[in-house]
Amino acid sequence: MPATGGTMKHDVTRALFTYWNALRGERSAPERGAIDPTAIRAELPFAFILEIDEADSFPIRLAGTRVSALFGRDLQGAAYAGLFAGPGGERDLRGAALPRLVCDDMTPVVAGLEAVTRAGRTLALELLLLPLRHGGRTHARVLGCLTPEAAPVWYGLDPVVGLALRSVRFAHPPAETAPREIVAAGPPERPSAERRRHLFVYEGGRAGASRPPAMA
Repeated sequence: MPATGGTMKHDVTRALFTYWNALRGERSAPERGAIDPTAIRAELPFAFILEIDEADSFPIRLAGTRVSALFGRDLQGAAYAGLFAGPGGERDLRGAALPRLVCDDMTPVVAGLEAVTRAGRTLALELLLLPLRHGGRTHARVLGCLTPEAAPVWYGLDPVVGLALRSVRFAHPPAETAPREIVAAGPPERPSAERRRHLFVYEGGRAGASRPPAMA
């Protein structure tokens, strides 16, 4: 799979990654409850939080206003994996499985996506997925953001109906080795039965989508 030219293209992506990296310290991932919405106020409209569930649907617990506007609906409670379905019903399994890959490796992923709208338009997007701990557990939550390469005049008027994965890389912190390209012919393998015993399922999304998403 081809890699993008550079790890992160957009200011929102870089800012959220920098915040997450500083927050985690020496740990592989920070606690979800440690996220301060006021510290990422500019990034909140593009941000979201996913729940890691055993069915690998990855319910969207919180969704920023710009993310929901892109799809023309409130995404809170929707399945992240369900967004990777084309107009004809075909599924992009690699894109749909990225949150599992992030949690299995406890490593951020930055990906290039192509969105298709109801009218058949296309739009390039940058996706960032960051692992979070919840109650000290891994395989619990993922913090992410979804940012368009450009904001067309029809943004929010012609809703996106499907996403397709075009490129993906692990996004290591600057002090570590350069990001390496992920090459895969299919979706990442699921954890072994022993590892699946450590999965936890939490309650669904909460009301209040009209307000900026609260991270606490």
